[in-house]
Amino acid sequence: PAIDEAEEVVRWADCSLQSQIEVIRAVSDAAVRQGKIHPIILMVDVGDLREGVFGREQLEEIAGQILGCPGVELVGLGTNVGCYGSILPSVENTRVLVELRDFLNRKYGFHIKTLSGACNPNQLCIATRKHIRSTERVRCHGARIFVQLYHGGRETLSVLNDGKQPMAPSAILNSAWRS
Repeated sequence: PAIDEAEEVVRWADCSLQSQIEVIRAVSDAAVRQGKIHPIILMVDVGDLREGVFGREQLEEIAGQILGCPGVELVGLGTNVGCYGSILPSVENTRVLVELRDFLNRKYGFHIKTLSGACNPNQLCIATRKHIRSTERVRCHGARIFVQLYHGGRETLSVLNDGKQPMAPSAILNSAWRS
């Protein structure tokens, strides 16, 4: 959300995805004014160059500042892949979230349990069971996993649609899916 949307975010959302400390501070201030603690999921970039904190150094810097925001609680880490930079989801970039969660919980005393690391391309991983072992490991360590289900549009693969070409508002194929 934008800074000027902080009051509404706290009023209406159960949780929000955050990428910038300035917005987190505004959400924290709004939550304090409303007498709430607002849960946040901090976005972390794992190579797609779309959004989120870049690298451990920036993560440590923002984590320390989040501790000074009394109106928010860091409950999760998230990433978005398969969007801007066409980075596909993998066990390796999912593992990054698990490692960063463990690091933040240990060093800063957070209690992060939610990890979100999906976008349209993860539909293929789910369909082919590629992430099942990784998911089982994440769950064994107490993390919650959720999947956002929605129409993938032009990024949906025919393998997910009984071999039929999916329909979308654009006929232009995403470069990540070219063979």
